[in-house]
Amino acid sequence: MPAVMAALDRLPYGIVVAGGECQPLLTNAAAREMLRSQRAEWQRAMAQAAEHGQVSMCSQDGEPSPFVIPILLTDGGRAAAEEPHATFFLVDPRRMAAINEEVLRSIYRLTKAEARIAGMLLSGAGVDETAKALRVTHHTVRAHLKRIFTKTGSQTQVQLLRLLIRSGALLAVSVEGEE
Repeated sequence: MPAVMAALDRLPYGIVVAGGECQPLLTNAAAREMLRSQRAEWQRAMAQAAEHGQVSMCSQDGEPSPFVIPILLTDGGRAAAEEPHATFFLVDPRRMAAINEEVLRSIYRLTKAEARIAGMLLSGAGVDETAKALRVTHHTVRAHLKRIFTKTGSQTQVQLLRLLIRSGALLAVSVEGEE
């Protein structure tokens, strides 16, 4: 079980196995962090997700809303508090997952600079923002991006991002601010 928990702790999404009344029985590191900061909101969203069997949003004003995805529900929540009856993914779009650049370098034979640029694009930065953050010119980022396209077989940024998301590199993530 320690190896399974270590793997689950690497994910940027919260995973909660809950008992009756949606009390967490097992959580990964991301879920523990989320529950520590806003337990009442997450508990309410999990209870709604369990009751209705669908995604439940946490209320947020003017920000991307965190949400709960029910993955497995049993017996409609009538289980005893200590018996598992639901599994949830907790997703908070405000938590930035940093892609593991070493994995990208290994999979696609990218240079350090190319992997860094690919990771920044995946986190939502544009070419100009990436250039500014790396203190290089827009043209330098574009030149690296062309080499990334060649190495990955991508033709557009959208294709590249889709490939990166599906590559498995996100499974070896570290969450920014949690190192």
